[in-house]
Amino acid sequence: MSPRSRRPATAGMLVGLTLGAACAGGASVAVGPATLTGVLLGEASPLPTAPSVSQQLGNAAGHEQNNRLVTSTAGAPADTTSASPTTTTSTTTTTSTTTTTSAPPTSTTTAAPTTTASKPPVNAGSAARVLDLVNQARAGAGCQPLTEDKRLDTAAQGHSDDMAAHSYFSHTSQDGRSFVDREKQAGYPSPGGENIAEGYTSADAVMDGWMHSDGHRRNILDCSFTTIGIGVTTKGWYWVQDFGR
Repeated sequence: MSPRSRRPATAGMLVGLTLGAACAGGASVAVGPATLTGVLLGEASPLPTAPSVSQQLGNAAGHEQNNRLVTSTAGAPADTTSASPTTTTSTTTTTSTTTTTSAPPTSTTTAAPTTTASKPPVNAGSAARVLDLVNQARAGAGCQPLTEDKRLDTAAQGHSDDMAAHSYFSHTSQDGRSFVDREKQAGYPSPGGENIAEGYTSADAVMDGWMHSDGHRRNILDCSFTTIGIGVTTKGWYWVQDFGR
């Protein structure tokens, strides 16, 4: 496997994978500064065991992940002691009594510990912009808009996070799962396709790249798709579109 090459930040890398009605082969086409690879598989064709891409294009700055555990506990309740009554008797027949009363106990409240879960750097605004641009393109092609599905969001975000965490770029996870496996494991029953990209630092830029690549464009404009999930991880700028039927 050849090492990743470093190129200017304007470049990006894209791979599109879909399950279609007819078998088709792979194709590669150069568009602008980025090399785009589209792979289409028919329903009768086996999924590739490791359709990995070894080059990395782009030099976008990422953000570090933050882990924070916050706990809040109060101190122990203050001890309070009631003084016993003190009696003083004079030498005469009159007896005076002095009584000391303690202050009321101090009230102490202990807050329940709170935990902030670890989250990768995600740009929700970019994901929303991608969805908007996808549906604009579909409207122009006469397709119904895609509905965002939380299960597909889970699959897409999980894959973009995993690629960022382990510095790879492929439709196949390092544990061997395909996008079909990831979508089904997230609870989605009818996987449709997947587009991925790396190195693009804005939603408009990555959508422009996808729309100028035949395989990715076909996924975006496939009128048989009804749902979509989008993952964006800003550490390295990884993008994933997972489509469903």
